[in-house]
Amino acid sequence: MNIINIIISAITALFGYRLNKFLIAIIGIVIGYNLGTEILPAYITDSNTVFALSIVIALLLGLISFRLYLVGIFLLCFFTAYNFFGTVEIGQTQTYIIGAIIGAIAGFLGMSFQKPIIIIATSLFGSFLFIETVSSLLNLQSNSLITVASIVLTVATAIFQFKSSSEN
Repeated sequence: MNIINIIISAITALFGYRLNKFLIAIIGIVIGYNLGTEILPAYITDSNTVFALSIVIALLLGLISFRLYLVGIFLLCFFTAYNFFGTVEIGQTQTYIIGAIIGAIAGFLGMSFQKPIIIIATSLFGSFLFIETVSSLLNLQSNSLITVASIVLTVATAIFQFKSSSEN
């Protein structure tokens, strides 16, 4: 799974804008699966049923994200901002509420300013996932090093995307 995360995160960080419809569908699938595996166990005790329903939710959210492109953009920007803010430690409830507000703002901005927001969101999402996966493989424990490396990689991949996707 780590190698798949590295490949998907690198592709997302470098080519997110060019592959945005495909990536938005993939992100919809990932979000749907994660939502299913996080929420369903509170109501269903059978792990096979949770897994099967999570797959169904993942496929439905992926299809919705692909078909309703703006919903996909909203979800991408929402969860990118929400997850990014989730690293701030201010208390669990406050983090969820403020993260949801920041996520909603990012989602609406993403729908309004698609190209720059998609480039920033895919660079941010891909870079942080890439660094997080690599640091996990290398057993790095320094949160500050991981954060700095993620920010540097985000800036580099965003610049790459802006330069490679210019309409000349």
